[in-house]
Amino acid sequence: MCLVAYDTLVSHPIAQYIPLVAQALRDLAKGLVRFPWDELELANSDVNLNIIVDQIREVELLTGRAIALARKFPGQFSLIERILKDQETMVEDGPERECVYDLFSIGGKEGKS
Repeated sequence: MCLVAYDTLVSHPIAQYIPLVAQALRDLAKGLVRFPWDELELANSDVNLNIIVDQIREVELLTGRAIALARKFPGQFSLIERILKDQETMVEDGPERECVYDLFSIGGKEGKS
């Protein structure tokens, strides 16, 4: 189950464009490798999968946020990275500013005549 979740997350293209997502996936991979899987079979084991499940949940949320932002700000990966890190950021002049303006203007580009 955990490997299927990891494979699904790591195979999404957003991981190639957003370094924060890629780092979270590397951390998850380390957690999966270091987890004492062989101890799960023991009847009296104190090993708890909640640590791994919580880590998968965090990466899934981060990936979902990155995907949602990528849909709102197509191609603006630097802006997306900054928003994911700080939740507030300065918008650079040029394509970033235009993309943000289009998102928040009435009707966006499609509504302009």
